[in-house]
Amino acid sequence: EASEDALKKTMDTFVSTYNLDPTAFRQFVNSRNTLTRRGQQMLDRAGTARSSVAYEHLERWSKVSQRERNSLTLEGFAADHNLDPLDFAEHVNPDGSYRAAGKVLAKYASGGEFEVLTPEHLKAWNRHYNATDSRV
Repeated sequence: EASEDALKKTMDTFVSTYNLDPTAFRQFVNSRNTLTRRGQQMLDRAGTARSSVAYEHLERWSKVSQRERNSLTLEGFAADHNLDPLDFAEHVNPDGSYRAAGKVLAKYASGGEFEVLTPEHLKAWNRHYNATDSRV
């Protein structure tokens, strides 16, 4: 039991030192200093190309229950799908909702697209904002 407590303290210190999410860290490392299947897979894939975030990834993440998302973590999901965890986190939130990049990806996936923002749009916005009756 004493060695188990010492190992837990060592893991906690490591997680704190590197500012890691403890739940995510446990997705990759067992308490006995061995890697989980997911951790070994991450090491095996190190230095290889990652998959691009696709709409299907966003949909899968959003359809998983909140309890499962909390347990799996963004990092775990990204590792399972060979995604860059930072890139994936730019597309979705931990609660399953889409961030700005995810909303754009979803719009493209549905066949829609946005107009390219131009300086003319900014000028038009400035005129609109400065109009006397446009402010709330």
